[in-house]
Amino acid sequence: MENFFSLELPKDMLANIYDLGLKFFAALGFVLLAWLIVKIILFVVRKSLRLFKAKAKFDRLQKLMDLPFEIDFELVVLGFVKWGLILVLVTIGADILGFTVISAEIGKIIQYVPKLVSALVLLLLGFYLATLVKGGLINLLKSFDMGGSRILGNLSYFSILILFIILAANQAGINTDIVTANLLMVVGAFIAAFALATGLGSRDVVLRLILGFYSRKNLAIGTKVIIDGFQGTITAIDNICMTIENDQKIIVYPIKLIANKKVEIIK
Repeated sequence: MENFFSLELPKDMLANIYDLGLKFFAALGFVLLAWLIVKIILFVVRKSLRLFKAKAKFDRLQKLMDLPFEIDFELVVLGFVKWGLILVLVTIGADILGFTVISAEIGKIIQYVPKLVSALVLLLLGFYLATLVKGGLINLLKSFDMGGSRILGNLSYFSILILFIILAANQAGINTDIVTANLLMVVGAFIAAFALATGLGSRDVVLRLILGFYSRKNLAIGTKVIIDGFQGTITAIDNICMTIENDQKIIVYPIKLIANKKVEIIK
């Protein structure tokens, strides 16, 4: 009867309760310490970003990239730092407390983070280069007085952007073999069509450039000339036309016509 009513607990149960209590308080202390570490590091990072005016510099870069969305640089950096620290500290805490399965899975996530960051950097670089090429191509085609400069600029923009999206996806570990194969066919066809159209359409542009170069080499603004019996002074000359005027009237000659005319220069 005495053994039946005994309140003495088994030694193993007491040891387990003791170990569980130690782990609980150790986990609680680690959580408080981790919270304090995260707060301190986030405070230092936030002050550093504001000290070096990183947000203002990134905003200027963002305008150059002409992004279809707006990025809060400070918020993004602080978010990456915060969750990166949380993952690292949780992994350390899980190892200390013996939760090896949790630490192993979180370790896989941490290993993936650099790939994700590099993929985002590639994507932003793609936006920047696409905007740069688009603006340069539009200005180049406009300087040659070619039509469709904005259409070709937009096509180049989206082509480069799609290329960098695929590169970023590959960097992030996403399989894009099917998309890449089909896209290469489409881009190849587009480049071939563009090269053919540009080659056929730019013959007149190249001819005018050559004629304008030789016309300016032999003739200059202020030169007095006689063309088809009309005497006057050259007031303007470019790759498209040449303007001659006198006291009575002004005549604008196409540069191609000047190349086939007899031009008398009055000294």
